[in-house]
Amino acid sequence: MAETYLQFVPVDPAYQPSLAALEEARELLESILPQAREVTAGNYPGIQFFDSGQEWEYPTCPHCGAGSEDWFQHAMEHAWNESEGAYHDLSITTPCCNSNILLSQLHFPGGDRFASFLLEASSPWGDTTPAQDLQLETILGSKLIKKLVAR
Repeated sequence: MAETYLQFVPVDPAYQPSLAALEEARELLESILPQAREVTAGNYPGIQFFDSGQEWEYPTCPHCGAGSEDWFQHAMEHAWNESEGAYHDLSITTPCCNSNILLSQLHFPGGDRFASFLLEASSPWGDTTPAQDLQLETILGSKLIKKLVAR
């Protein structure tokens, strides 16, 4: 059986809050979701890709809506920096309509996203309210994307 995770990442994939802010946000989320199995928060050494778990679908172009099955994997490999263990340059020109965008701007139907930090509650047994989401954004100094994923 899959476990669920309530995840928060920044809208700007390269943004990283201070460690103190991460800890404060982790403590707040833990108090909001006291029945969660675990609440964790951490910065990564660079931009990572967080897939939506069991709901994976190829992203589509935000400009023309075309699918990316033919080129997405190549674009991901091109953006990956093996020595840094992170994605480096997310800029692409979409083959479908020649739009200059970032990989993070593609439309991911399942909620996949790029980020340099993650705030996460496993088996959360609940959700946060919009007011609580705003509190977390204030603490972390960034607009957040919230997603419930199953793994």
